[in-house]
Amino acid sequence: AHWEELRAAALSAPRALELVVVGNGTAGVEVVLAMQQRIAGEGGRAHFTLAGDGPELLPAHPAAVRRRFEQRLKDCGIRLRLGQPVTRAS
Repeated sequence: AHWEELRAAALSAPRALELVVVGNGTAGVEVVLAMQQRIAGEGGRAHFTLAGDGPELLPAHPAAVRRRFEQRLKDCGIRLRLGQPVTRAS
């Protein structure tokens, strides 16, 4: 239910929503890309940031994979905020 509310808000907002997905591992990357693609594909307005306390994206993967996904996120306009713990959300 929360996803549908968020999606509807992005589709009807007078200005772009600022959305943050927390987690610099595989799940965080998958979720932020799926959300961005769905909202953008439907004409919604949102800016995305992927945040995580680790110093690098996808730490369990080889460097080449990390670089490929960093570029993919950049190409999609998704900002990275790594190496800083997330202490609160609203």
